Amino acid sequence: MVLSMTGYGRAGALLHGRDIKVELRSVNARFFEYSSRLPRSCAFLEDKLKKLVASKVSRGKVELSLSIQTVTAADTVVTVNWQLAEGYRAALNAMAERMDLKNDVSVGMLSRFPDVLTQTAAPTNEDELWEDVRTVAEQAVDAFVAMRAVEGEKMKADVAGRLTTIETLVAKIEENSAGRVQAYSDKLYARLQELLGGFAPVKAVQGMADPLHYRNKAIASFAAQHGKLVCGLYAEGTHKVLPGADCLLQEDILNKTLAAVLDAARTCRWTAYDEDRGTGLLRHTVLRSSADGKVLVTLVTPGPELPGSKNFCTALRKKAPWVVSIVQNINPTRSSAVLGSREKTLYGPGFVLDTLCGTQFAISSRSFYQVNRTQTEVLYKKALELAKLTGRETVIDAYCGIGTIGLCAAPLAKQVIGVERNPAAVKDAAANARRNKIANARFVCADATEWMAAAAGEGLHPDVVFLDPPRAGSTPECIAAVNKMKPRRVVYVSCDPETLARDVAAFTRLGWRAAKFCPVDLFPQTRHVETVCLLVK
Repeated sequence: MVLSMTGYGRAGALLHGRDIKVELRSVNARFFEYSSRLPRSCAFLEDKLKKLVASKVSRGKVELSLSIQTVTAADTVVTVNWQLAEGYRAALNAMAERMDLKNDVSVGMLSRFPDVLTQTAAPTNEDELWEDVRTVAEQAVDAFVAMRAVEGEKMKADVAGRLTTIETLVAKIEENSAGRVQAYSDKLYARLQELLGGFAPVKAVQGMADPLHYRNKAIASFAAQHGKLVCGLYAEGTHKVLPGADCLLQEDILNKTLAAVLDAARTCRWTAYDEDRGTGLLRHTVLRSSADGKVLVTLVTPGPELPGSKNFCTALRKKAPWVVSIVQNINPTRSSAVLGSREKTLYGPGFVLDTLCGTQFAISSRSFYQVNRTQTEVLYKKALELAKLTGRETVIDAYCGIGTIGLCAAPLAKQVIGVERNPAAVKDAAANARRNKIANARFVCADATEWMAAAAGEGLHPDVVFLDPPRAGSTPECIAAVNKMKPRRVVYVSCDPETLARDVAAFTRLGWRAAKFCPVDLFPQTRHVETVCLLVK
């Protein structure tokens, strides 16, 4: 039986000259909570009534009210003051004799004299009173439980109806999604074919066997809703946070970590940052995970103050012992950018170690790192395959980030030169080289276009150039510099087919030929795709 936690029950009866009424009402509560309102003379019934209610009610905040009114003389004792009555009679007899009057003294007459008759409350028979109250209370409790049962059945029917609706919708979704992944792949391929097919053959999009829970990075925003701290994703096109810590695209360990971060933040009584007022502590959290299930947690705050940060680290590590580092990122700007430029390490080394293509990488909060580890290995292996390295080549890794492609290529080449304009990324790349004992790779902090142009002017002639630019693609000047370097092969890794088509056209005008395009789906369930292109002369 399903019982509602809200309910009402009432009963009344006239017993032994007493009008007894009992009422019960309840609201939702996690456990059984009892309170009562009783006449002062019935305080001795408090515990008995509580036990009676508790015997049939296990949850809810329950209030019992008892009222008792005496409607007969059952509880009244009338006594005669005999001494006073005899005194009145003697006085009346004396008056009759002395004044020669008729002696008409009667009981009725004597009873009307003051204080001859007195009324007092009879002693309460507690056992008798309890039996009467119990009888009425049991009826009230039964009525209360019956109402809860009726409400519970209504709730059951409502939930069942909702579940049926959900099951129907899920069935439709499953029916419609049977070929969804393939449909996405077909759409991506059609788009690639349209943009790139005129240059060279486009291979089939290489997807994942299981296109869920692939993201090794999660970003969530904090907000206050109904006076409570929540975190989740922004609703599309808004800054309204949709609370939730369970995303089908994120690795399960990140979903668990996000829930733990929220619990620990609530424990510390931290508040969400209010963009309009400029008040509050927490803006966002960024999570990065490794292949072995370790996690880096970054808290983004508007300022350096974070009271209770040690308590937070302790609480989070207790809830999520797989967290290896906790970082505070400070972003005071009122912009859409998630991360700021200043950071403080609160716990651990400030990064998490991940392994990609057999090479270990330290991933910090601001590191550029592909979000799909499995498909990134597919992508990089394809890029290395197209490069055809023999161990004798000089390789340039332009737009190298933290050195992922270059360091994966280093064991197969003579030397690798990585170029990246982000100083933090260059520092991470050099540290990653040392971590993997790679001595034939060096990294330069410079704008890729400017450095490539200068290096070409100095006569550098690499054998292979890897280009992995941001979504905006490369620049005409960089492409011209690559052409001047005269490498044997250019392996272009692109995250945007449109800018790739533009840049391939620029290479074509300089006499290069696109040999093949190999698309890899790094972002299942989305319209984005990574493509590796081989350019030769």
